[in-house]
Amino acid sequence: MIRRSGGPAFVTILTDRAAFRTATAAAVAGTTHRLHLFPTMPPRPVPPDRILLALVLAIPLTGLLTGCDPLLTIQGSFWPPWIIAMVAGSVLTGVASWLLGVSGLEPYLGPPLLIYPSLWALLTFGTWLLCFGV
Repeated sequence: MIRRSGGPAFVTILTDRAAFRTATAAAVAGTTHRLHLFPTMPPRPVPPDRILLALVLAIPLTGLLTGCDPLLTIQGSFWPPWIIAMVAGSVLTGVASWLLGVSGLEPYLGPPLLIYPSLWALLTFGTWLLCFGV
């Protein structure tokens, strides 16, 4: 059965088919409020002054975020430093792999699928901190 208690309608377990048909017909006809499976409050509309306040504050504050991503100039092109750090990490990982192979330590490292991506991440983040860290 459907019962109302001051707020939105609540749905109770219907064991009788006739009661179920009556409740469904009432809901389809629009004679009841919304059917909620769980007792929740209906969504409240956002007041227009809050929307205006959010826009007035958000639009000027986005100008402060333009300095968050510094750019490097390389032969007239602008590059974000994280790309440079990733390339440097890849090059350094290749050099480290070559050095490990020449020294004979590569068989003792462990699974290469785990070791080399970890080495790449270590060298990339290290390059980032050493060269571009604040």
